[in-house]
Amino acid sequence: MSRMWLRYEKGEDAKYISHLDFLRAMTRTLRRAEIPVSFSQGFNPHPRLSFALPLPLGTTSICELMELETDMEISPDELVARLNNFVPFGLKFTESGISPDKNKFKAICWSKYKITPETMPSEEDIAAFLSEKEIITLKKTKSGEKETDIKKEIASIKIAGNDLIMILAAGNDAYLKPEFALCAMEKYIKGFSAGDYDCVRTGILDKEFKYI
Repeated sequence: MSRMWLRYEKGEDAKYISHLDFLRAMTRTLRRAEIPVSFSQGFNPHPRLSFALPLPLGTTSICELMELETDMEISPDELVARLNNFVPFGLKFTESGISPDKNKFKAICWSKYKITPETMPSEEDIAAFLSEKEIITLKKTKSGEKETDIKKEIASIKIAGNDLIMILAAGNDAYLKPEFALCAMEKYIKGFSAGDYDCVRTGILDKEFKYI
């Protein structure tokens, strides 16, 4: 039995696929690629697949991570090639490897995003926004929507041309979607509007801000 990690891209054609639908599509892809995935034991066995992070609906990504356990030995290159022959449009596997650590995903603390908003704030606006004592916005939680201070969940916001580069919390203890950071910016920065923005996840980082 082998435990493998895979990195994949989720493009425009797949950005509105829900996590549940994506899981179903991945299960079909593995079956068509003749990758014998291991199943859990018990009354309701399920394939041993795990995903690093939820990806907000409507967001594309170049850095998504998943792990799987197989009942056969297969090289990382062959695994990527087989899956790409059957994966749905908008999805592409880019690399793979053998997982040395079953707790690989537990090291995740931050996500990096490239966001193209309708209007751009100035660097002074961003500095003032990040220097606020509290950054309060309406955030969805397990108990419903409530006003929440998200200041500690924003590591950085920088301007790069026509884009905003954000590093936001993405660990087990805190997870901040870009939409909530943008809503807070609209609240605190006069004249800023995210509008119909584009959003790409470009990195998954550990607590030291190193790429995973």
